[in-house]
Amino acid sequence: MALPVRGTGLALEQADLTVFFDEEMPISYKTRNGNFDLVENEEGKKKSCHWSIDTVPAYEAEPFMPPKRNFLPWIMLSPVSFEYERTRGNFDKWQQYGLWVNELITGRDEIPEETRTKILELIDGDENINTSIRKIYEYMQQNTRYINISMGIGGFQPIAAEDVNENGYGDCKALSNYTKALLKVAGIESFYAEIGNGTERAVLFPDFPSINQTNHVILCVPGQTDSIWLECTNQQIPCGYIGHNNANRKAVLISDNGGHLVNTPRYTATDNLTTTTANAVINDEGNLACDIRFNYHGLSCARIFYPMNISAKEQKDWLMENLQADQVSINDYAFSDTIIDKYQNSLALSMTASNYATSIGKRLMLEANIFNKYSSAITQRPKRLNDIFVDNGYSEIDSVKILLPKTYSLEYMPENHADSCLMGSYAISFGTTDGSLTMKRKLVVKGGTFSKESYGEISRFFKTIDDGDHQKVVMIKR
Repeated sequence: MALPVRGTGLALEQADLTVFFDEEMPISYKTRNGNFDLVENEEGKKKSCHWSIDTVPAYEAEPFMPPKRNFLPWIMLSPVSFEYERTRGNFDKWQQYGLWVNELITGRDEIPEETRTKILELIDGDENINTSIRKIYEYMQQNTRYINISMGIGGFQPIAAEDVNENGYGDCKALSNYTKALLKVAGIESFYAEIGNGTERAVLFPDFPSINQTNHVILCVPGQTDSIWLECTNQQIPCGYIGHNNANRKAVLISDNGGHLVNTPRYTATDNLTTTTANAVINDEGNLACDIRFNYHGLSCARIFYPMNISAKEQKDWLMENLQADQVSINDYAFSDTIIDKYQNSLALSMTASNYATSIGKRLMLEANIFNKYSSAITQRPKRLNDIFVDNGYSEIDSVKILLPKTYSLEYMPENHADSCLMGSYAISFGTTDGSLTMKRKLVVKGGTFSKESYGEISRFFKTIDDGDHQKVVMIKR
């Protein structure tokens, strides 16, 4: 994909692109978001296409920016057929493209006998195929690491599985192919799958097969009721978790019959849930003691993959950096994970915070929302230039109970807030029971693209969240 404008603050006066090709090897192309002038020339068997575009104004960065391909002019090119490093391919259909990729990986799945024996011993006695898949995936994680290697037909062909086995490293193609080979040893069928990874790359045009819509390889293991998708380049994530950069999009599944488009797992705002439960005590001096548990579901699990896999000292440093309360001391903490229907993980924490409540004369002031205060990234602007984009939605449900000091009485209770817009909904409420202050909070932010005309409504929504989350309780000494 050729983008004549690449960065913020740069206006374009004029850009030109010329492509030369033979009539025997024609090209296909697609343009978007600009008034391109096209001139086609032909001299015998030689042809050319010349595109030009001018006067594209500069753009500025905005919160929740959509991908550049959504609003900047671009041209996408693809050969209809090609010859490359003694191989031949065709982009007429995704199925034809898949035949070429399948040719590149065929015969590169041999596993040494010693490793074959290890795999068979590893899964011996497994009655559940999902258990075997998980064990093999974890074996791959423990015995390999990711290194970007652009070798083998210009980086399109993976390193052979036996070389990955010997060296212990590979790129996304090699590690996916290696995992595919290990699963084959166990008699488990899986499929190499090309995908556009990240915000700026995706398979968006089923009617326009091209190699520049993909930049990554993952693995698909078909099941009776649902497929298991494997991201093979990360040693920290659990089996079946492919992350937000691979979720909710199309992949090109490669088989002996060629390529066909399939959908990767879809995560909604409801799936990507964080629940927070806290029980706290405030003493007469305004010091806070709190036991809290964060439970993560769906793509929200990624929040603690990193701290789950580092040393105890690094974990404590990470907690100190990421807790929102000031002057924190950590008494105890524990990370855990489990698979019930789906993978989920959690953090349980016991901590204290000195002077959490501010003392002013006879009064103590504190924020009831201890850990999950939202600071809005959207502020009111005179004009929004681009649509608002959220790659993956999420939900948060918080429940906080704070036992207040008996020598103080409540003078001011925060107001309940509720709001909603196209982008989501928010509600926070406060109450008292048995000498305790309670807070209930729920936030839902939907994924998707929202019209810039709704910017005023959305900015108001986030202002409501910001205001509601930072409200203070006021207590006065009896």
